[in-house]
Amino acid sequence: MKEISFLCLIIITLFSCVSDNKEAPDENIVSEKSYVIEIDTFRTLNKDLNYRIDYFYPQIQGDIYQKINDRFIEIKENHISSFLTFIKDFDAFSQRTCTAKSVVQFKNKYLLSIVMPSVLAVPGTSRLITETETINWSFERNKKIQLNDILISGWKNKIKKLAKSQLIDSCNFDDVKMSFEKFSFSKENIIIYDTHIVGGPECYENILKFSWKEIDELLNEKGKELIKKMM
Repeated sequence: MKEISFLCLIIITLFSCVSDNKEAPDENIVSEKSYVIEIDTFRTLNKDLNYRIDYFYPQIQGDIYQKINDRFIEIKENHISSFLTFIKDFDAFSQRTCTAKSVVQFKNKYLLSIVMPSVLAVPGTSRLITETETINWSFERNKKIQLNDILISGWKNKIKKLAKSQLIDSCNFDDVKMSFEKFSFSKENIIIYDTHIVGGPECYENILKFSWKEIDELLNEKGKELIKKMM
């Protein structure tokens, strides 16, 4: 009898482990009622350290959007932390500023694509510094969309080949830093921001922009479905 009880305990434990390892199902929060994007503001002026922050970031009304709202706040906090760390290496003889305003690239009940650039103006640097983050969200899955989700295997090398025609001769890719994780989309095209294009000053602000038609052969089934959801 003891042996049977022990065996039952093992079986129950195994089933419990299998259940725990299952990936949580996607949470569909698509609503027929249009969601509302509000712009929250974080502003601060520090006279002792001589810096100013004006950060405008999106928030969506409703508790069901908490997951994406938390991501917006995380990006804001990361940008501000990065700015405060960066200015430690520079004298405070002139005011240093961090300014951010988000741009909605695409919005419907299924999908949202937002660009969140943070612009740093720091005396002692040769130019304005832009740190760009993006949010691409599926409300059907209630999670972010990544390029790996919508493009076929090996897409990075193929994107690089397509991009060569967009680069001027003095610019090239930094293969070590290249991540291609920050992108936005609209009905017309897809834009990649973290290209890590290197070269002279003329290469600093390079982004890659492709029409959906240009990368049609790189789209997997989810990518084709994403385009349908935008139409």
